[in-house]
Amino acid sequence: MRRAPALVCLLAIGLAAGPIAAAPEPDPGQPPDGTQASEAERKAAAKAEVEAARAAFSRGEYQAAIDHYEAAMAILPAPKLHYNIAVCHQRLSVEAAAAEDRTRERDLAVESYNRYLEQNPRAEDRLEVAEIIRELGGVPVTMPSLKPLFDGEGEGDGEQPPDDSAEPEQSDPEPPIDPTPPQPPSPRKQPPYPKHGRFGFMFAGGYSPMVGSADSIDAPGLFAIDMHGGGFIGPRRRFLLAAHTMLFSGATLRPDGFSFYGYSVGLVGQQTWVFGREGVQLSFGAVAALTGQGLNQREEVPPPLCSLGRGAQIAARTGGLLAPRFDLGILLGVRRRGAISLLVQPSFAVFGDGPRGEQCSSGQTPWTALDVRKRWDFQLWAGAGYSFRF
Repeated sequence: MRRAPALVCLLAIGLAAGPIAAAPEPDPGQPPDGTQASEAERKAAAKAEVEAARAAFSRGEYQAAIDHYEAAMAILPAPKLHYNIAVCHQRLSVEAAAAEDRTRERDLAVESYNRYLEQNPRAEDRLEVAEIIRELGGVPVTMPSLKPLFDGEGEGDGEQPPDDSAEPEQSDPEPPIDPTPPQPPSPRKQPPYPKHGRFGFMFAGGYSPMVGSADSIDAPGLFAIDMHGGGFIGPRRRFLLAAHTMLFSGATLRPDGFSFYGYSVGLVGQQTWVFGREGVQLSFGAVAALTGQGLNQREEVPPPLCSLGRGAQIAARTGGLLAPRFDLGILLGVRRRGAISLLVQPSFAVFGDGPRGEQCSSGQTPWTALDVRKRWDFQLWAGAGYSFRF
């Protein structure tokens, strides 16, 4: 009976104190504090890495671009980042000088392109990417495999071709990282040699039957230096239009003959072709020029009666020249800037009578007095030289 008052007192104290406050449970529909800020920071950091990669790519620093794209991948993965990394490796394979470096970069490009296809199998450019992989020597992951003919055949023997009728898997929307990736270079690069212009020189030997048959002229053979310089024109920059100059003289083997010399100044036009893995160049064209020839007297040889009387010069004439021209060259250097070439050029020239000399009879010129009676001349040249492209 004594316990009843005590119980009554305890109950009264509990009612006065009220219920114990409990900690509120988190709402499952609301993310924990800091989640939204953390996601925004990740996107900002990934975007900064992508912008740095694009800047490095535009400067031609492809390895630095790869490092930034991989940093963005670590922060916020996206299939397009694999595509961009593949493009950078492909550019590095084109610029690599060593064969093993080119092979390594091509393999890395194929690997990154395949990762892009694996993570984005319904990409609109999947067929183009697969073709790039094949041209690089790889096998696309989308390559169809054999279908089983019997129950249980080929289980686990490789991937099956994608079923276009299947519904695509629903996934979270891809973050907008680098929506416009750089275009991959064409594996079949255009010829690397410069196509702005060319200049060069050649040393050649020649023969003129008209001049060489004259007994009083010492020119059994001819020696010349040939120079040209100009630019390439046309849609493909394969036609050379250049200024041309040739200086030549006779062999001067006989002490009792007159020395022979000549020149030509004009234009050369040539169509060029490059073949043999960009190592051989073939050119065909023509030279159109003004030309001149002259004879000089030696101190120990008396001048003829019919001569110009201009000091040592005893005869001169000018005319026009037309000559087909063939060049065959070996291109040198990584950029194919230099070329060692062989030249063949038959020339046909027509001359006037030239100035009349002193004591020449009627209808006679210094040339006809020396048994050079034809007003035209044929010359055949062959030589070798060096040219430089820029």
